[in-house]
Amino acid sequence: MLVVATVTGVLAATGPNAMAANAAAADQALASGSKQSVIVVLRNQHPELSPKAQRNQRKQTVGQEQAPLVDQAKQVGAQNVKAFDVLNGFSAKVTDAEAGKLATDPNVAAVVPDRTRAVKPLDAGQKQQIQAQAAADQPLAAGACPTDPAKPILEPEALQTTHTAFTNPSLPQAQNIVDGKGVSVAWIADGLDPNNPDFIRADGSHVFTDYQDFSGTDPNGPQSGEEAFGDASSIAAQGRVTYDLSNVVAAAHPLPKGCNVTVRGIAPGASLVGLNVFGSAELVTNSIILQAIDYAVNNDNVDVINESLGGNPFPADGVDPVALANDAAVAAGVTVVASTGDAGPSGTIGTPAVDPHVISAGSVTNYRLYAQTGERGARTFAKTWANDNMSSLSSGGIDDLGRVPDLVAPGESGWSVCDADPRFAGCTDEQGRPSNIRTFGGTSEASPFIAGGAALVIEAYKNTHNGARPSPQLVKQILTSTAADLGHPAYEQGAGEMNTYAAVRAAMSI
Repeated sequence: MLVVATVTGVLAATGPNAMAANAAAADQALASGSKQSVIVVLRNQHPELSPKAQRNQRKQTVGQEQAPLVDQAKQVGAQNVKAFDVLNGFSAKVTDAEAGKLATDPNVAAVVPDRTRAVKPLDAGQKQQIQAQAAADQPLAAGACPTDPAKPILEPEALQTTHTAFTNPSLPQAQNIVDGKGVSVAWIADGLDPNNPDFIRADGSHVFTDYQDFSGTDPNGPQSGEEAFGDASSIAAQGRVTYDLSNVVAAAHPLPKGCNVTVRGIAPGASLVGLNVFGSAELVTNSIILQAIDYAVNNDNVDVINESLGGNPFPADGVDPVALANDAAVAAGVTVVASTGDAGPSGTIGTPAVDPHVISAGSVTNYRLYAQTGERGARTFAKTWANDNMSSLSSGGIDDLGRVPDLVAPGESGWSVCDADPRFAGCTDEQGRPSNIRTFGGTSEASPFIAGGAALVIEAYKNTHNGARPSPQLVKQILTSTAADLGHPAYEQGAGEMNTYAAVRAAMSI
């Protein structure tokens, strides 16, 4: 039946056909215009449903809540729709009109842009400054090279300054007690070769138990590799390969032949899960990072996630999707470590490091590497070196949520395992040549060091508590309460510098 009504002097048709036409017109209006990538964050994040312990129930619950919103978005032409479990939300490419409609739904907390993150970009001027060559060198500082090439120096120096490992086994050190065995650590970065010799143990087993590519680029194509190798090396390099630094330093700052080192991680017994989100790109969207977090929690059941994500976006508004996913991961029993950033000490910490549930990692100095390479004029003006000062690059201050960094670890600088394969453009020596070892630094180094420290704490606690694992909150409390106070303001150093030996002993005794 067709009903005709007069509205302000105009004939208007109602009825099933007219209503369908009106709905189609409304959908057409929502579908019109250019599309933007967004993340839809639902209001109820279901903290009562652990992504680990209640995985199926959580997946079903969030799926049911997301379904009508996803269907609505798809009906008006949404593209690249990806649903998440750890975060109750989904990403999609939609028009501004559709984003606005989704935002008005009472079940939606926010519709936010799918922001991009940088993989530690350095411009040409910064690289030139880091690799600056001095005209003349002082005599080589004692301890920069081994007195006996058959007894390599154990690198990075962070192993010693965090009381993790020394070549002298009689010194108190965390790795005399635990090495991270039985603990799974995931990192989110770019790509690497998981079959690198320093990621294979003496018994032939592999450090990597899983390695996945989420980047959408060719996983075997050209990429940097600097961050991925740096993260993996800092956590679990095996120290089985000997590297002669005389072959990799700049010609202006030569070292004697036989300046041999090995490179070991903070937790060489830990298992690694590599999550490549950058691939050959220098930027990554939050939705890809969310996929990686989802995978680490739901598929690999990891104990620790490291996020050295370079620059941190602002504002830290509390509804950042990565921060919410991290909150869910922590609620599921996963310790999350995030770098504060490399933007200097005054009010520069952003998300996800501002999240009170994660461990935010700042950076302090280790200068043996500079004594070896001559960087920053170290061999021109200095005859020795000092450690444990705040890195000028380390992001600090009081953040948007009124917090300061939680903890610091060495980030300026250390040696990292790498791969001379030309497809890894970031694996270069001090002369810019492909190399199996390279320098690594910034809070992007401090963060995986602390992730490795978390692995040691988890193993130590588990070994003395009948196999029970400590909560992420307890891991954080142990690491911060045993940190060494360096005498710097809390808004720079947080609780102080990580001391893994003290942390491991505390984990065993509480």
